[in-house]
Amino acid sequence: MNDLDVSAVILNYNSITDTINCLVSLSQQTLKAREIVVVDNKSTDSSINILWEWVKNNAVIINEEYGSIKHSNVDCKVSLFVFETIDIYFIKSPVNGGYAFGNNLGANYICKYGESKLILLANPDVLFSTDSIEKLRNEYISVQKKDKQVKIIGVQLVYLDDPEKIQAIGGSFNKLWGVCKHVGRQQNVSDLDFIKESVRVDYPIGACLLIESECFIELGGLNEAYFLYYEELDLITRAAKKKIKFKITNSTTIYHKEGGSIGSSSKSFDAVSSISDKYLLQSRLLFIKRYYPQYLFTNLMVHIFYILKRLWVRDFVKTWNAIRALKVLVKS
Repeated sequence: MNDLDVSAVILNYNSITDTINCLVSLSQQTLKAREIVVVDNKSTDSSINILWEWVKNNAVIINEEYGSIKHSNVDCKVSLFVFETIDIYFIKSPVNGGYAFGNNLGANYICKYGESKLILLANPDVLFSTDSIEKLRNEYISVQKKDKQVKIIGVQLVYLDDPEKIQAIGGSFNKLWGVCKHVGRQQNVSDLDFIKESVRVDYPIGACLLIESECFIELGGLNEAYFLYYEELDLITRAAKKKIKFKITNSTTIYHKEGGSIGSSSKSFDAVSSISDKYLLQSRLLFIKRYYPQYLFTNLMVHIFYILKRLWVRDFVKTWNAIRALKVLVKS
């Protein structure tokens, strides 16, 4: 594997405009990715048609039927085109297996057929500074000289529509109550150093994550038991058991159109879509059950509070989401 190479994965689901913008952003880097894998998680809109129309007008099609890859017993077709001298592999999944499934599909394709040592996982709703790949690669090289166990690099995210405000520098997790919080949310970028010194960061945000390909393989990728949410916290929890560490860097700025890839925003409770709400509740209980069963009782109390609160405001859709989420506790 080449220590200098980075390959990227972009996961698309009904967000092809964002995906194309992310792809263009990655193509304008001072250090270009060795290849970019775009995975479509069985979009239900016109994403595929829009993508190919864009490809025909802006890229060079090499082979629309380049090959296939089998992942989780699902056969997926692979197409190849070139954009700005970068090989772009487009993988079309016939099923929507969730966030972890789609990212694993793309990352495993890189691990199987590529030669890059580093994999960049990117949500479609992020945009990169022109030096992002170079700065992330250099950060990895720098930390490796000090600690070989640092194999995952997280980033500082700012709001795309308000880049002077931090969206997150990472996440904190309270296992007693099962609550995740984005560290630095809504704070000024100018206060970043103070925030990093005063607040604990338990995990990097999965919207943009750099990881060693060998580490990705060793950990078995993202946990596909989660359809959406908690994947990065689960990954870091498993990594810690193997003494693998992560680091958050602010050496480059990543712009995040928060919620753009799932149709929600966590700036306010009301803005969280019912779909996001459903999987957030399920994944929270599943994570606690897997890693902190001793705190299951207190988390159930919190969950019951969620149910009662939703009933009180007569939000019956989200009430039903909370009730159905309990099924993960009885599944093996």
